[in-house]
Amino acid sequence: TTRRYSFLEKRERAAPAIPPTFILLLLLLSQSTVFFFSVVMLEGWDASSVGSVSVDSNYNSLPEAFSKLKMPDNSYSNESAAAPVPIEKGHMMINDVNIGYCRYGSGPNYMICICGAVGCYAKDFPAELISRFDPALMTVICIDPPGYGTSNSVVRKQEVMRCDKDSEFVVKLMQGLELTPFTVCGWSEGSRTAVHVVGRAPTLVSKVILMAPFSRSNTKGVEFFKGLRNTDQWMASTKKPYLEHCTEDFLRKQWADNCDLVVEVHTMLGGRFPSDAILPRITQPTLIMTGGQDKFCNDPKLFLDAVKNSRLVTQLHGNHDFHIKYQKWFVEK
Repeated sequence: TTRRYSFLEKRERAAPAIPPTFILLLLLLSQSTVFFFSVVMLEGWDASSVGSVSVDSNYNSLPEAFSKLKMPDNSYSNESAAAPVPIEKGHMMINDVNIGYCRYGSGPNYMICICGAVGCYAKDFPAELISRFDPALMTVICIDPPGYGTSNSVVRKQEVMRCDKDSEFVVKLMQGLELTPFTVCGWSEGSRTAVHVVGRAPTLVSKVILMAPFSRSNTKGVEFFKGLRNTDQWMASTKKPYLEHCTEDFLRKQWADNCDLVVEVHTMLGGRFPSDAILPRITQPTLIMTGGQDKFCNDPKLFLDAVKNSRLVTQLHGNHDFHIKYQKWFVEK
C-alpha cells in the first residue's frame, strides 16, 4: 500500500499543470468550429455563399457571420401560394339517364375511373386520392354508373351484361366532354366495365388500368360470395364506407343481387363473365394492379396471359382496396 501511494504521488508531481484559461479556449474553438460547419451544411442554404463568408476580427461573434450567409427565400404566404385545384361535379344526360361525374385537373392526359360493385366515385375514388394527381398533367374523370351514387335517377339491375351496358355511358361521357383518347381505369367490378370500354371503342382508348380485376368465378369464389351475401351479418366497420353514400336497404338489396350474379355466371356461363372473352383483343398498354392480401380478385397471371401488352404491379401489403390505403403508391404507379 505504501508503495502504491508513493507511485501515485510521483505521477501527480510529474504531470504538468494545464492552465484553466487554455482549456476554456479549446472548448470555445471546438464549439465554434462545429457550429460553423453545421451552418454551412444545412440543407437549403446556397452552397455558393460558403466561400464568401469570412470570419475575422471585424465580427464580434459567430452569429454575426452567420447572418451574412445567403439564404434562399423559402418564406410562405397565403397570397403567393397556389390555390388548390377544385374538384368539379356535374351531370350529363346520356341515354335518358342523368349520369353524375366529377372532374379534376386540366392536363393533356385524360383518364376516367370506374367504381366497384355497390360503389360510387366518392367512395372508391375519393377526393383525397384523385387530388394527388398532378392537375397540370392529368384530367381525371370519375363516373357513377347508372343506379350508383349521383346517378341514382334509375334503379340499378344487376345482370350478366350490366358492365357492358355501363361501358356505353363511359364512352359517351368522355366523348361529350371532348376528352379523347383516354386511359380507362376500373376497380373491381369496374375493371370489367373498363374491358368492355376497350371492346366498344378501341380507337378512343389509349391505355388500360385494371385494378383488382375479376372476370371469372370458380367454386371457391362462389362460396366466398355466398358467405358475404347477407350484409346484416357484416361488421359495422365493413358497412361504414358504403353507408356513407347509400342507405342500408340499398346496400342490402344491391349486394345480395351482386352475389347472386356471381353464382349465376358460375352456373350458367361456366364461370366466365362476358368481359373475359374481350381480354385477348386488348392491344393497348395495360397495367394490372393488385393487392397481395386480396381475396376477391382472380389470379393476376390470368390477365397477364390473356392481355399481351400488359404488366403487373402488386402492393404486397394491400387488400382489395389497396389504392385507398396506399394512395401515394397507387398514384406513383
